[in-house]
Amino acid sequence: MKSTDIRDEFAWLEQPHTKRAQAWIEREDAAARKALAGMPARERIKRRLQRLYRHTRYQAPVVRNGWYFHEKKDPSDELPLLYVQKGLRGKPRVLINPNKLSKDASVTLEAWRPSQDGALLLYALSQAGNDKKSLHVLDVRTGKLVEDAVSDAIYPLDAGDWAADNSGFWYSRGLVKPPKGEEKLHRRLYFHKLGDAYQKDRLVFGEGLPKEDMLSSQLSANRQYLLVERMVLSEEEFRSELYLCDLAQPDVFVPIIQGKRVSASGFFHRDQLYIVTNEGAPRSKAQRIALADAMRGKKPRTIIPEAKHVLAGVTAVGDTLLSVYFENAADRVYTHALDGSATRPLRLPAFSSIGFGDVEEESVEAFIILASFATPRTIYRYEVRTRKLAVFKRNSVPLPAVEFVAKQEWCTSKDGTKVPMFIVHKKGVRRNGANPTVMLGYGGFDVPLTPFFMLRQMPFLEAGGVFVVANLRGGGEFGKAWHDAGRRNNKQNVFNDFIAAAEHLIQRTYTKPERLGIMGGSNGGLLTSAVMLQRPDLFGAVASIVPVTDMLRFHKFGGGALWVPEYGNPDIPKERKWMLRYSPYHNVKDGTAYPPLLIKTSDHDDRVHPMHSYKFAARMCQANPENTVLVRVERQAGHSGGAAQSKEIEEQADMLAFFFTYLDVGE
Repeated sequence: MKSTDIRDEFAWLEQPHTKRAQAWIEREDAAARKALAGMPARERIKRRLQRLYRHTRYQAPVVRNGWYFHEKKDPSDELPLLYVQKGLRGKPRVLINPNKLSKDASVTLEAWRPSQDGALLLYALSQAGNDKKSLHVLDVRTGKLVEDAVSDAIYPLDAGDWAADNSGFWYSRGLVKPPKGEEKLHRRLYFHKLGDAYQKDRLVFGEGLPKEDMLSSQLSANRQYLLVERMVLSEEEFRSELYLCDLAQPDVFVPIIQGKRVSASGFFHRDQLYIVTNEGAPRSKAQRIALADAMRGKKPRTIIPEAKHVLAGVTAVGDTLLSVYFENAADRVYTHALDGSATRPLRLPAFSSIGFGDVEEESVEAFIILASFATPRTIYRYEVRTRKLAVFKRNSVPLPAVEFVAKQEWCTSKDGTKVPMFIVHKKGVRRNGANPTVMLGYGGFDVPLTPFFMLRQMPFLEAGGVFVVANLRGGGEFGKAWHDAGRRNNKQNVFNDFIAAAEHLIQRTYTKPERLGIMGGSNGGLLTSAVMLQRPDLFGAVASIVPVTDMLRFHKFGGGALWVPEYGNPDIPKERKWMLRYSPYHNVKDGTAYPPLLIKTSDHDDRVHPMHSYKFAARMCQANPENTVLVRVERQAGHSGGAAQSKEIEEQADMLAFFFTYLDVGE
């Protein structure tokens, strides 16, 4: 497409609060909801989801000074509650019940952090489940509010780290009076002293940095050292820098990693700083250095060298290091001595995603969170001295009696690259060339798609459907080179990978085009929208969830300016040309028959502005009024949709009913 061909006649939908735009949105949403509600399988799917969601959900505890903080959601709760208890077997007491903060469960608890002594709790609330959060402080003993610390108007980032004497906390935030459209930018590190107005908070780090860069911080257990991570989002390539401050000299920040085209993250343990970085190691390695040496400018040494698989993360507890590797897009956990030696695998189920709970550094326990395609979230307690691993809590999902099969296959993309995918289905499903199949993809921002429990997909699987997770380039499954091969001018590789995965499923006689659906959210919504336009013959139904679709104007809305390292800068002619080749909004062809399309967005999404969904839908309808285009708009919700359980069930019932209808899924 030439620049002279560009048209933007639906630019008026960029202002969704005008009367004209609101009339269009209400009309399209009402039509979509009516169509979805009338689909034959919807009520049956909804009832099944209601039974599946009727279970208790747990999160791993955060331990501070013998106090265990944890979230739990009982079957009747719309949102999870935050509890605290003394000791591992103490009686839980409710600290925060978000279900009582609003009538429609639109106010959500987004993050929280206890002080080191467990006396105070800093927590973040969102009024619409989006990125706009306010910070508050609670007295843990009394359960009463100490103060409303920071307004959501300046976009504070989640919950910061407490000072040793609980006098205040460090946190990242934007400007008090930002330029219009830059509310999510200009993030700097501040210190908030309890009792002070946030407008007077002291700027600690970041003055003079580009407006797109972001900062985060953490404090050592002895409260002497502050580590600052700068995420550089103002350049062509994502990179990060680390700075260390001895709080005895609060204005002196010593660079640990600076000015290098690498990613790095760090954490404290005892008198050491541990670092995971891809410097000279595309699949990452772990390093450590004594804090006193780091302050003198010495360099860290490698303790876990680069291996065959990507080192995804490291944590420490007592005398033990725990590491997680991506092994062909699934997680594997190993234990080490603190110097990286004595590597041993932990025996956990295969094809899993794994994370660690947050415990104190001299604890005798670690909490490991695991989920797989057929296994609900399970929290294991690992005793570091005895190496005993036991189930601590498990989500009590009412599982069906049928058995599910999960396997991994590889396809060959257009340029010869081997691309893996996970394939999940009910035992006994045969490759007959006609199975209803839905494929999920993302392929961006160095984010891996690792296994997850198929709660939302269960009605589809029970009905004989095949669910596929494709691990495309642009993601984080195989290190830096894999990510680079799917970003900026290489973005077409992601679409080629997804197309190759679809063709593989057809060639291997799992399905056929009219029974193959695709879905993806955010950057994955860009993926499904672009691939649908490039290969409309290959799919029977498409779901694009909170998609990015206007690649020429994405950087002017919400957090879009932070995505330039991933996509490119539309204001630079050469880079604009890359994006114009695949930008969904600009590549819809008049008169073309496209597969049925469901677009889901939220009216308070401040990460991917809903204008992407609105403009793309309007253009699709204009191009061929015969095509099915459904635009479902969730009210009072953010990027992840409705946070309340009832809203989540309604959204998923609509999604599955759409696929059941257009992929001809039977009972």
